[in-house]
Amino acid sequence: VVPEAGGMYCLNALTGDSRWFEPRVARVLAVSPNRVYAADKLGRTLLLDRTNGAMVGRLETSQLDVPITNSVTDRLVLGSSGGLVQCLRETAAAQLARSR
Repeated sequence: VVPEAGGMYCLNALTGDSRWFEPRVARVLAVSPNRVYAADKLGRTLLLDRTNGAMVGRLETSQLDVPITNSVTDRLVLGSSGGLVQCLRETAAAQLARSR
């Protein structure tokens, strides 16, 4: 959950209890089995561990100024207003489609 004020909460789906909080997140971009990909307020892409919210990496993507949330698969999609579109995946990851 990303509240309007920013930050991201990971909640237990059964109880609603907070599992972890990452204050730098402004927007979720994609979720894979092991990672959460999110944008911060400066447009950088944060790579978070899905189980505990620890930041495991960061990509300098502020030049890619069209944030795209992918709620269908686990792929990270980045774009620019100049027409560049990039689709990234974790190494050796099979595409996972989420049911709606």
